[in-house]
Amino acid sequence: MSFRKALAWGNAWALADLPYGWEDTRSVYLIKNGSMGFDFGGVYDVVSRHEAIGYTMEDGRRADIAFVDQGNKTKVIETFDAENSNPVEFQQAGWQAIMDNFKAFTEQN
Repeated sequence: MSFRKALAWGNAWALADLPYGWEDTRSVYLIKNGSMGFDFGGVYDVVSRHEAIGYTMEDGRRADIAFVDQGNKTKVIETFDAENSNPVEFQQAGWQAIMDNFKAFTEQN
């Protein structure tokens, strides 16, 4: 599955090829006007349809996402290795904001 879509909540674009070993590259903006952001990418090394996605980021850190079926809902649990440049709390708030925005996006579409 590949997609490229502009999202109102901060990603200028995203490209994700989910088969094992494929790369993910995106440009992430921390401020919606594009004045502050970074490029982000990794390689998927865990792909289990409707269950889990895991990837190793370009700098060697890991992120893992579990999808837990709860009937009419799906619980999404994401864990990640923090980087060393910013406080862990700052990073956790950023990843949580992404999840919150993704939840709002999926509920509206």
